[in-house]
Amino acid sequence: MAKFTAYCEDTEVKEIAAKLIEKYPTLYGHITPDKIGFVMDLKSKSHTPIKVKAVSFPDSIWNDNVYTFRVYQDCWSTLENKQRNLAVAQALCSLHVDGFSETATGYGKIIKPNINTYLEVFAMAGGVPNWLENNQAVDPLA
Repeated sequence: MAKFTAYCEDTEVKEIAAKLIEKYPTLYGHITPDKIGFVMDLKSKSHTPIKVKAVSFPDSIWNDNVYTFRVYQDCWSTLENKQRNLAVAQALCSLHVDGFSETATGYGKIIKPNINTYLEVFAMAGGVPNWLENNQAVDPLA
């Protein structure tokens, strides 16, 4: 069987996530970045830079991660640093408050985008609603 080369581990998004968790503990303090798998998709196309997926059974037996962040290289490579930081912030907003607590009912749950998650990223972007297309957005790590 040939080596699968369509994906690779992504360390850049993991570093950005760790910085955001440190800078915004009230928003992201419940997140354990070591329990998230960060994967770069080298071949697939997407208009969304990051998609979040919960690790479910049977993969959860041998995979210690609770969530997986799938980063699409075709979209990611077109973004500026501040847009990348905002994309990671938006992905982090989709993780349930109890998502890392194995005894909670919210374990491994993903929050569907709603007005609260939208407003959190909107505020971090400096009031720019279309931060993915608009370069006027503010860098949340600046």
